[in-house]
Amino acid sequence: MNPTQILRALRSIKWRYSTHHSKDGRQPEAEGLVRQHYKDRGLEQRGVEQAEIVSSFHGGDGHPKEHITVEFKDEKGGHVTTHHVRGPKDAK
Repeated sequence: MNPTQILRALRSIKWRYSTHHSKDGRQPEAEGLVRQHYKDRGLEQRGVEQAEIVSSFHGGDGHPKEHITVEFKDEKGGHVTTHHVRGPKDAK
């Protein structure tokens, strides 16, 4: 990486369906996992500035492979990649 390059931050996290986890209290948990995933996977270097959560947690209630599906986008909203973002119980 060029040390003079200015890295972009994840500017927004959006929910495709506003009802996902708004009542069960898991919305902050999901957004925290997305921010950590963004950092861990170096997505800023791929030009990602936006994340859109397109599912609620699924894959089993409390199951080790429980995850949310997230579309990561560039500054103009163009698709960069889609990832399964796993929860803290992931035994990966």
